[in-house]
Amino acid sequence: MDRLQYLSEINPFNITKAVDYTDDDINKFWVDLNEGKGFIDFLKPSSPMPLMLLGSKGSGKTHIMRYFSFNLQKIRHKDNFRNKILEDKYLGIFLRCEGLNANKFEGSFVGSQGWRVLYSYYIELWFSQLLLKNVIECLSLCFEDYSQYEEGLIKDIMNLFDKDIILDDFSLNSILDFLNKQHKALDYEINNSSILGETPTVEILASPGKLIFGIPKLLIENIKMFEGFKFIFLIDEYENLKEYQQQYINTILRERKDPVTFRVGSRWYGLKTLKTFSGDESLLEGSEIETRIIDKWLREDDKKYASFSIDMIKLRLDKSGLIDVNSKHSNIESWFENFSIENFLKELQEKFKSKEKPYIKSLKEKLSRELKCEKEVSEIISYLEFNNNALIERTNIFLFYRLWKKSGANIKNAILVKSECENFTVNGEGEIKKILDKFKNDIIDQLHRETRQILPYYGLSKLIKMSSGNPRHLLIMLKHIYRWSIFNDEKPFSGAVISSSSQQKGVLDAKNWFFENEKGNGSRGRIMIDVINKIGQLLQVARFSDTPPECSLSTFSIRSSFVNPEIRAVLDNLERSSYVIKNEGSREKNSDLKTLDFQIAGMLAPQWELALYRRGRLQIEEDEVQAIFSKGNLDILLKNRELRYNAPFDSSNYNGKTLFD
Repeated sequence: MDRLQYLSEINPFNITKAVDYTDDDINKFWVDLNEGKGFIDFLKPSSPMPLMLLGSKGSGKTHIMRYFSFNLQKIRHKDNFRNKILEDKYLGIFLRCEGLNANKFEGSFVGSQGWRVLYSYYIELWFSQLLLKNVIECLSLCFEDYSQYEEGLIKDIMNLFDKDIILDDFSLNSILDFLNKQHKALDYEINNSSILGETPTVEILASPGKLIFGIPKLLIENIKMFEGFKFIFLIDEYENLKEYQQQYINTILRERKDPVTFRVGSRWYGLKTLKTFSGDESLLEGSEIETRIIDKWLREDDKKYASFSIDMIKLRLDKSGLIDVNSKHSNIESWFENFSIENFLKELQEKFKSKEKPYIKSLKEKLSRELKCEKEVSEIISYLEFNNNALIERTNIFLFYRLWKKSGANIKNAILVKSECENFTVNGEGEIKKILDKFKNDIIDQLHRETRQILPYYGLSKLIKMSSGNPRHLLIMLKHIYRWSIFNDEKPFSGAVISSSSQQKGVLDAKNWFFENEKGNGSRGRIMIDVINKIGQLLQVARFSDTPPECSLSTFSIRSSFVNPEIRAVLDNLERSSYVIKNEGSREKNSDLKTLDFQIAGMLAPQWELALYRRGRLQIEEDEVQAIFSKGNLDILLKNRELRYNAPFDSSNYNGKTLFD
């Protein structure tokens, strides 16, 4: 096998889903945060308060919950299990809510109340089996013989059932076998009743919650080792449950009793209800449940997330054998080509020796239509030119457009720009400095666009920023980048740096995957794609206009008074699918209401050539809101914005039409 084939097959970023990992993989690829107590602060295993872990696909919910499960506790503590588990003071019982199991609790032959009863009993048996299985293994690792605890404990557990039960002996294994048989019988009845269309014949032996809460309490009372322990049910893929099934689990969360608590992981949009069967009341945030959104939590501190991301990449490369994290080559950022403004301007300088500058050509055409005098046009251009530096020259034109909008296209304004340019080049002050302080990245991106080059979405820091707090998004970008780097024979992480070309192509592949993968099926997905496309194009038109209203546009703002329930539902879906990121809104004028502010997710920024860093925001007006969220005329919507921001700045009308003509 040659080296190129070998490198291609060991792509360290191939596996991006925690569900595809073994327990050993989960442990091997675990990366914690460098600050505080790390993810233990996020999961809070010592807290009795139930916790909902929400987030987008790939935000790390499954990896975190599996890491704190008993299976991983065994792996981490294998050399000194008893002492380490006593330090943990918790036992993590991990379970996945698989769609196939959830879907069998339906059918017209059993009424809704009947399915609720069957499902609650199913959960009682399922949770109790997993609990006892982990407890038996835990005791086996801590004691050579724990039978001294069993007889009294088993008699107490038998009393939890609503009917006398018969066991082979007074052991935990005997109780576990009994529960397994009950569960198996229940599965058989439900599976066959769906075929026969008959009501399952099931004997309910335990009331809801009796075993789930009763067994852990008896463990603490009978076995000294478990004093002070928390028994944590780690319920993953909650989105697979039907609404009434989530409602039942919510009821258990509300009625929970020490020493039991819960951590529930769900895709954000998969949380169907917070209602319970306790009078149909909802779980109360803060008193009955705490909710945390993991990707939002990771985004709160850019430095913390960047450090975590680099550690995650290093670990992947180390485990794949590509680098030694302790070697001199462990500076991961140095393996990725970064954008250099100096090199970019040098390339433009060479290009413009034989080719007319596109921004000068565009300005000439606009001035010629406005002034009808070629001599005056040439004189204006002569004052604006700065041949030594395309960035400064393009900034001169940026300032001239601003002055044109304010007081017209004339020689006086061109002379004023030349004076400001001289002030900047000599003293580093004035209007040119102010523009570059705010709009430098926008002008650089405009230069890329005007010279038909892809915007510079490359360099590790930008890749991390684009992932918006979602580790899987970063891994997917790196997966495609690594593949392109191999294709381009760059020998990633063992030869030259990964080129900007390989990074750009990998980013575009990841963007296309994300754009299609997150939307879901049906009308919900179609509406989301239509709306985000309209908003993205609107931001793009504003950002690459002659006089962009704000710098670094990737954020839009809508007044709350423009938003009806249907529009809010679409915005919620966009946020929960990670197409947009909600920001703190500002106060509306003459109102106590706040605007709704959202940033286009970094993974989608290349779709419309938007900024990655949030500074300015575009206020979407009422008629535009209607056009975006209903069947409005997008072409006229965009043309009105173009006329407003581009020379000659006539936005009073567009051929006499309105947005809805």
